Amino acid sequence: MTLHGPLSATGPMAETAVKAGDAVCEEARGRELRWDSQAEALMRLFGSVWGRDRITGRDYFEWQFLEGPKGKPIAYCAQPDREKAPLAGIYLVMPATLLSGSGALDFSISVYTATHPAYRKQGIFRDLALLTYEKCRERSISGTVGIPNNNSLPGFRGLGFTVLGQMEVVARLASPFAASEAGPPVRQFTTARNLCAIDCGLDRAKARSGTVLFERGAEFLAWRYLRCPGIRYRIFGCVDRGEKLVGLIVLRSARRKGLPLTVIVDFLVNETAPDADLTARALLRQAHLFAWTRLAPVVITLVNPFSHEARMLAGNGFRSMWKKMLPHESNLILKLHTDGPPGLARQLTDFRNWHFSFGDYDIF
Repeated sequence: MTLHGPLSATGPMAETAVKAGDAVCEEARGRELRWDSQAEALMRLFGSVWGRDRITGRDYFEWQFLEGPKGKPIAYCAQPDREKAPLAGIYLVMPATLLSGSGALDFSISVYTATHPAYRKQGIFRDLALLTYEKCRERSISGTVGIPNNNSLPGFRGLGFTVLGQMEVVARLASPFAASEAGPPVRQFTTARNLCAIDCGLDRAKARSGTVLFERGAEFLAWRYLRCPGIRYRIFGCVDRGEKLVGLIVLRSARRKGLPLTVIVDFLVNETAPDADLTARALLRQAHLFAWTRLAPVVITLVNPFSHEARMLAGNGFRSMWKKMLPHESNLILKLHTDGPPGLARQLTDFRNWHFSFGDYDIF
């Protein structure tokens, strides 16, 4: 379920012209993007592809690409040699810290790509992608993940990606009765100081039995959800007696085809903690309350159907969303750039191990 322009079927994972036989455009050769001098040109390229979209606004652009806790994206652009020529295309990956088992790896996610309308179907996408992956190897970034639709899968397979599985969008109508039930206390985190005051090691607890893409420490949560310009997220969590975060839910309002929605952008629960199911119910009650107070009673979220969170959501009335309501499928794909520790590939290619949410890739 994609509610933001650059991630829609016309966005990064919809480059359906990626074919092994495409000839690379000779006029516009690939080179690494210079963030200090080409940011304005990149904003203009996004505007030529997506029109008036949030990502073309300066505040949002700078937050997304220049202020992230892991640094600027790795990006390659195509630009004709003639003076003041616009960018012909861009391929970039966002840096991330992947947690798997007890280890942490430098990783990346393919989110935004764009080809100028005048340069489509000339092989630019593939050329820039390969240059980007080579730079990832040079910087010891272990791999890249993406979320393409079915139409784009052949092209990404041609770039060496493996399809791990398909994420699922689940939904239910909010219940005013569920919102009033008693349960464990839930805190709302409204400042970075609130987050720094607790142990935000929930992501590492989850990774002991699986794989978590973005390390969700206090710094990441504050950047991702509290400092995002123009969008208001609500962060709620359950904390144990040792001030450790044992459950997290992030909410926001959105619209799809005129329908007001409550989106669970992120949802994690430490299933090994005592009363994990009660923690999940307490967090989901916040979603019910949020939905009814904002007159957006349809609650949706993205989940790995094999995850503990999927089981908890199903136990609380969430069901698979009608596919005709979805703009496209959400396939989780993976490309490894380095061999890594023994057993890493087996761990990462097992779809059942992955925790993944809207918060990992969909810039709501």
